Amino acid sequence: MGRIKVTAGLVIVGALALSAGVASAKPLPRSQWKAQADAICTQMYADLSTIQDELFGPNSPNPVPPGTPSATELAAFAAELVPVFKEAVVAIDGLKEPKALSRRVKQLKATAFEEAAAIEADPGILGLPEDPFPGTTKIGTKLRLTCG
Repeated sequence: MGRIKVTAGLVIVGALALSAGVASAKPLPRSQWKAQADAICTQMYADLSTIQDELFGPNSPNPVPPGTPSATELAAFAAELVPVFKEAVVAIDGLKEPKALSRRVKQLKATAFEEAAAIEADPGILGLPEDPFPGTTKIGTKLRLTCG
């Protein structure tokens, strides 16, 4: 149930953002691009929080004390997290960004996909106290996004 809700939320936000960008061949003004990208980030964070609560929260079938998920549980989390993360990145990449941001947006997508691949290869990364997406976070911060 949660995965369907999560995907539906991202599809709606992504479709709205993409339709706004596709409707005009011209790049979006920076403020409009940022607002749409931030909306995608906000939805992604909400969806990831839902997934985390469903897998590890007190109401999940197997609640896990904070900081103690097993390798199997981290693999299950990665299997849910990575597609949501990638969908959000693709939706942001699909926006018609201002030309001045084009290089950074391409870097954001490339870095995000590299970091997602690393998590797919080793879901244990999600159990570490560090940000599992440090490069993506750094570029997002430079773009002044809420997911930075």
